[in-house]
Amino acid sequence: MIHMKKPLAAVLLLSAGSLAAADAALTIVPGEWEIELVREGGATFSDSTAKDGHRSVDENRVIQSNTMCLGPDKATLQPAMLAPNCRISDATQTGRKFEARLSCPHPTMTMTGNLTIEVSGDGKKAFGVQVLSGGGNTVGATMISRLNMKRIGDCEGQDK
Repeated sequence: MIHMKKPLAAVLLLSAGSLAAADAALTIVPGEWEIELVREGGATFSDSTAKDGHRSVDENRVIQSNTMCLGPDKATLQPAMLAPNCRISDATQTGRKFEARLSCPHPTMTMTGNLTIEVSGDGKKAFGVQVLSGGGNTVGATMISRLNMKRIGDCEGQDK
């Protein structure tokens, strides 16, 4: 299974890693945010001990679930938060929605797919989804990462 190398909390604060998406930033309301990142997916890979030489696995798990204070200087969502190690292309931003194609290198296979990030009109909820797949008929993988964010109040010590 393919794993992201950077935790969401750290990636939230990074700029987009691609020139095609460098200007993309969706603003959210500063404050305390509840953040959940869920990974869903499956893979089929070579396994010499298996009867047909291949084995499959499914993975559905919460990668991160926490709260985080995002002050006015950090209250933006960048495409790199869901695709930190990927090349972002064909990026479009319409209002409060960002969409792009992804190509993500990995030692075992290149994964390709799509990324969508959308912020509610009031800026207090955000949703992202990254869908990647790669491989062929006998060895391959599909991975879906879902990001759900909800503003739950002001940060401790923040003026109201």
